[in-house]
Amino acid sequence: MNTHVDSGNPIHSFLPNLKTTYKLAWQDNQKERVEKLYNKNEYILLYTSELKNNRIGPTHTGTWQFNNWLEIINKLKDKYKLIWIGSTYDIDALKEIQNHYNIDFYLNEPLDFLIPLFRNCKAFIGYQSGLNCITIQEEIPTYMLYFNKLIKLPN
Repeated sequence: MNTHVDSGNPIHSFLPNLKTTYKLAWQDNQKERVEKLYNKNEYILLYTSELKNNRIGPTHTGTWQFNNWLEIINKLKDKYKLIWIGSTYDIDALKEIQNHYNIDFYLNEPLDFLIPLFRNCKAFIGYQSGLNCITIQEEIPTYMLYFNKLIKLPN
């Protein structure tokens, strides 16, 4: 930092050259289970969150509605195997999807199952959540719906 400032640069422009990205040593104890269920890159994972989060209204979600999830599923279902993941909290969304499509799902699965599921998938499409952080860190193609609710966060 001293060299940076002594060279006439302002201190607020100093960024140390620290290693800032790395893969965490996640336990994937259930890797074999996942590999028996699905071939690598044959499926896309979906996390839609609960219906309420998709129906907050235009000040938070803009023009997004839960039917948009159904449109995504409809466009992808013939080309890819789709798998929904979520928790009991989100089950109303799963039930709504199941009213329209027969889709594999995993409810309340532990992280040691989800990590190999993530690592084997073609892509992850999710509502804003910590799951997106994991998939990005794992270098999995990730598409996150980013609503106005978090407008104070940078793009």
